[in-house]
Amino acid sequence: MVDGTLHGILDQLKENDWSVPEAGYELEGTKGEVVACAELAWENLKIAFLLEEELGYKNQFKEVGWKTYPIQEVLESPDEYMTLNKSEKG
Repeated sequence: MVDGTLHGILDQLKENDWSVPEAGYELEGTKGEVVACAELAWENLKIAFLLEEELGYKNQFKEVGWKTYPIQEVLESPDEYMTLNKSEKG
């Protein structure tokens, strides 16, 4: 369901106790309309990993309390992102 280049990072996230993300996540506005998209998202953590072409949606996510990260940066330095799931849980 996701690009093959993301399989390695998905494996690493799983090894670090991340839940399965929603691929192709669509953030809905107050009227149920799609206002933003993310390649990978964890709704329970309000964390989204954005492709380059999705970076323009950063503010829409931020307005409703989400944290976003460019997926390219996650791929380049995955260890820096592995504990985000723990810090967001409390």
